[in-house]
Amino acid sequence: MIQQLKTALVGVGKVTDMHARALVKLKESHFTAVCGRSKEKTEAYAAKYDIKAYTDVGEMVSNEKIDVVIIYTPSQS
Repeated sequence: MIQQLKTALVGVGKVTDMHARALVKLKESHFTAVCGRSKEKTEAYAAKYDIKAYTDVGEMVSNEKIDVVIIYTPSQS
């Protein structure tokens, strides 16, 4: 049996959807939560993937017992 790691994203920008879809498909990943600055935007993003939404990274990691976090920072373009 494959051990699943609880995974999460920090950031809900343009590039994150590609990575979220990958986390959903990976057998080793249990995509669990997302964290963003805007509560409304983060909740809408979380609803697309049926995961929990947070605006505080520490709270997300602690509450959900996250194993892996992928962090996306805004690009300077």
